[in-house]
Amino acid sequence: MALILNVMAYLTTFTGMLVIYSIAQQQALARRWDHNLLKILGAEFPVLKKASAIEFLSISGFAGLLGACIGIATSYIIAKVLFKGIWTAQLVAPLALTAGLIVLCLLTGMAATMKILGSKPELQVES
Repeated sequence: MALILNVMAYLTTFTGMLVIYSIAQQQALARRWDHNLLKILGAEFPVLKKASAIEFLSISGFAGLLGACIGIATSYIIAKVLFKGIWTAQLVAPLALTAGLIVLCLLTGMAATMKILGSKPELQVES
């Protein structure tokens, strides 16, 4: 039983990483013209990389903290309302998982956008 749960946990994590990768790549493709314009105007690769990293950090940080708050509130409601038991806030695990989520989203998102950020800007003149 424990082996099955571990396999399911790894599959869920892998699936989540694939979803994050595909979303990040799709967003990078959608913003390709913005990145090209910034490159034409003189923005260098480290600046674009830093901007993308800040974007991924802020989105994943907000999502992680919101999820942790909802999880803590749900555990409080279940402990107090359903089981009428004593509840103590355990903040270490949600904060550690949130930090792990932020790092995982940053690495996955940057891996998805590196090819697009590193491409040469395309100049296209329409007549």
